[in-house]
Amino acid sequence: MSIHYARIENSPRLQRLLQCLEAQPKSSDGWITTWNISQQAHICAVNSAVCELRLNGYAVDSRKSKTEENAWEYRITGWPGETAQ
Repeated sequence: MSIHYARIENSPRLQRLLQCLEAQPKSSDGWITTWNISQQAHICAVNSAVCELRLNGYAVDSRKSKTEENAWEYRITGWPGETAQ
């Protein structure tokens, strides 16, 4: 069974998500909450979009928020073609 997902080249939604993740300040170590992503990138299903970004070859970390109760955070840690260190 194959998984169908959007290709970043053809998806304004994934492009907005990528831009949002890349724009996060180093002071936050790049972390941004699901709520903030949805507001900044205009995406409803953030977790699904992150999954699609991963299927496009991007490395995205996720964790429960350390500052907001019941929230999740994401940050980009790798781009397609990079080798793991």
